[in-house]
Amino acid sequence: MKLTTLSNTTLRLCLSLLVLSGLAAVAEAAGSQELTIKSTVVSRTISWFAGPLRTTNIEANGVRMLDGVGVEFLIDLDYKGEPLTLSPGDFEIRNIDTIKIGQESQVVIDLHCLKKDLPLHVYLKYHYVPGMPYLQKSLKIAPCKEAAGTMLKRVTLEYCKFKSEFLPVVQSGSAQTQGPRSDPGKQSEPPSRQSDVDEQSETNKQPDILSNHFVIMSEAKKLGLGLRSEFGVFDTKSNKGAFFFVTSATGAESYDLGRGLVMTDNASVPLEQGFETGRATIGAVAGSMDDLYKQFRRFLWRNYPPYTVCDHPYLQGIQRITNPDEKLGAYLNRFFKFRNRFEQYFEVCQRVPIDPSTKDVVGEGHIVDNKGFIILFNISEEPRKVRLAFDDAAMNLKGNLRLSDWTQLDFRTDMGNVESSEKLEVELAPLSEKIIGINIE
Repeated sequence: MKLTTLSNTTLRLCLSLLVLSGLAAVAEAAGSQELTIKSTVVSRTISWFAGPLRTTNIEANGVRMLDGVGVEFLIDLDYKGEPLTLSPGDFEIRNIDTIKIGQESQVVIDLHCLKKDLPLHVYLKYHYVPGMPYLQKSLKIAPCKEAAGTMLKRVTLEYCKFKSEFLPVVQSGSAQTQGPRSDPGKQSEPPSRQSDVDEQSETNKQPDILSNHFVIMSEAKKLGLGLRSEFGVFDTKSNKGAFFFVTSATGAESYDLGRGLVMTDNASVPLEQGFETGRATIGAVAGSMDDLYKQFRRFLWRNYPPYTVCDHPYLQGIQRITNPDEKLGAYLNRFFKFRNRFEQYFEVCQRVPIDPSTKDVVGEGHIVDNKGFIILFNISEEPRKVRLAFDDAAMNLKGNLRLSDWTQLDFRTDMGNVESSEKLEVELAPLSEKIIGINIE
C-alpha cells in the first residue's frame, strides 16, 4: 500500500487503513503527518507536519531519549566545485510505503529534491525485525544522469542529542575528553577565544569511574565538552541506555556532550551512479553498563564476525575492512557456519581479564553453564604470550575443564584438561586469534 501526500485528508485516511490492515506492528500512524515505527523495546516517531521530515521522539524501554529535534539526514556534495549540503528541507515527500522482506519490515519514504538542476530521487528507509531490540535507518540515492560531475562526500544518517541523563560510555583505561567539533550542517562557526579557554580547562578534569570497566562524565562536569563514546550512552538513574553502530565499511559513529549522536557513511562516489548507505543502528538496553556492552557485542556477533569489526571487549572504536578479498570471504563464510553451530554461546559475552603488562592482546568469553568459548586476539605485529585465568568471576568457570582448540573452525584439537583454579599459558602469533573451547564436544 502506498501513501500519497496529496492532502491531509488523504493521508489521514490512508494511514488509518494501514493500521486497520494489520501492518501496525511495523508502523503505527500517530496522526495525518506523523508516523511511529516500533520494535520490541525501541521506537522512533517521525513527523513532517509544518516543517521538514524529522524525528520527534526516540523511546527506549519506555524512556523518551531525545532532547529536542535533530536532523533526519544530510547529504554532503562537491557540486560544481563548491561544497553543497542537502537536508530534508530540500526535498518533498512523494510516497510512503511499507514493505516486508523475509522477517524484516521497512517503512520507505520516497523523496524528490526540489532543486531543478539536481533532481535527485532519494529513498529513506526505516528497518525493523520482530524480536530485535534495535531499529535501523538507511538512505538510498537513485542514479541521476543530471548529477554528472557531482561527487557524494558523506551522508549523515543521525544527528541528534539525547537528554542530559544519557551520558557517553567509554573504557575506563583510555577515556579522553573531547573538545567541540564542527557540526555536520550547512554552516559552522569558528570557536571563540573564550571557548578555547573553556576547552583547555575542561580537558584537565578527570572523569568519574563508575565501574571496573566504564566511565561517564559526572553531572557536575557536563559543560558541553565531555567524553566521547564510540558505541553507547547510559543513564545511571534509570539504568537504561542505548548502543549505536553504522553497518558500513565507510561508516562512523560517536556521541559526545557537545554534538550529541552523529552517525555517518563517509563514502566518496560519483553521485551520477547513485549510492546506498549502510544502516545506522540504535538499540535499547535496560540493566547495567555491562548489559549495554553485552547487547552491543551481541548485535555485532549476530551481524559481523571477527575481521569485519575489531572484535575485542570494551572497544573504543570499530575497525572496518574496506577491501575484502576472496580469501577473507571464504574465512567469513566458515566463521558464520561455526558461529551458527554454537549460537547459544554467542548470545552472551563476558570480559576476559588480560594482564596489563601484555600489550595488544584482548579477549572475550562466551560461557553458558560452564561451557562455551574463550576468544583471544593479538592485534600486534609481534608474537605474544598470555596467562589465561579461568576462575574469573565474569565467566564463573568451575571444576575440571576440558579444553579444545577451535581456531580452525571446522574441527577441534584436544588441549587436555585443567582445573579452573589453574592458569594456562597461550601463545599467539602476530595478528592472530585463538578460539578455545571449554567442555565442548
